[in-house]
Amino acid sequence: MDVDVDVDVDVDVRALSGDEWQLKRDLRLTALKDSPDAFASSYAREAHRSETDWRTWPPGGAFFTAFLPVAAVPPATVDGVDRFSSHAVSFGVDGGSSRLEGVSSGVESVLSRAGRLDHVGSAEPLGIAGTWVAAAEPRTTHLISMWVAPIARGRGVAALLVDAVVGWARDHGHDTVELEVARGNTPAMTAYLRCGFIVTQREPFTTGGTVLVRPVNRH
Repeated sequence: MDVDVDVDVDVDVRALSGDEWQLKRDLRLTALKDSPDAFASSYAREAHRSETDWRTWPPGGAFFTAFLPVAAVPPATVDGVDRFSSHAVSFGVDGGSSRLEGVSSGVESVLSRAGRLDHVGSAEPLGIAGTWVAAAEPRTTHLISMWVAPIARGRGVAALLVDAVVGWARDHGHDTVELEVARGNTPAMTAYLRCGFIVTQREPFTTGGTVLVRPVNRH
């Protein structure tokens, strides 16, 4: 039986370092398994990357992760079943972070399905987003690898990750942030439009995809 726990904690977003390559790897592979149709790559393609590959990926960019202190989300008993338990959360915006005000205790860890909590420490990862810059477009930041864990979708985590990417682009003197949405991914399209992106007619990298852009406000 789930027991509601009243908590008031920050959800923070930061870039992972190269030394956190194992966490980066596990989150990326979890995303590819959870939402295979949302990415141009695949689990099979990336599962055998080397330590060096993960340390340096994305090349020239950053890999942001949103964290919730793990004490606020006690893991459920899973009994070997690969699932996320039902939960109730409420996010609001408070400065540069999101505050989680109510959480059910029956939420399984994002990574516990793979038994990979040993290096996570005291924080629960809720979502990821990366940045990448193409040599042909040195003033454009490409937002890549966006994924939010099922337990946190629709709660403002994606907006926090977008803000981190836009901030990175601003710090690097870029004019725009660009991304692609796979065909049929309506929830992602809705989220990006709410975050200030606009649809373009640019040719997508993936067949059927849609390219969106957002200007970088320098003020």
